[in-house]
Amino acid sequence: MRLQINPDKLMVYGARLIAILWVVFWTGFALTSSLGKEGRPANVLMQVAVPGPFFVLILFLAWRTEALAGLLLFLMGVFIAVAFPFTSGHLPVNALVFVVLTMALPPLAAGTMFLIDWRMKKPRIA
Repeated sequence: MRLQINPDKLMVYGARLIAILWVVFWTGFALTSSLGKEGRPANVLMQVAVPGPFFVLILFLAWRTEALAGLLLFLMGVFIAVAFPFTSGHLPVNALVFVVLTMALPPLAAGTMFLIDWRMKKPRIA
């Protein structure tokens, strides 16, 4: 049995994959870092429950409306890339670059891919 690949959907599938990996990574990171602090179970739950619904909403939008999800992901990536260096204090440059790349680059890439795909499929008004 051959796997049927729709070439019109490859960019959307790639953007969804990037968004899923980004959400899973940061949700797992929040869970493991809160467990590592040896805090109370309520604190561990709050570390995951606060950003969790927001991430789930973004993934839901990525399956329903690619344009809105693309815009949200792109704006989120720009916000993280601009705001994190100002709020991080005095981190070394290599740590700052690593965190900005892992936090801002995936939503920027996925959002750009969603928006490009949406623009390519949008009928042109002449």
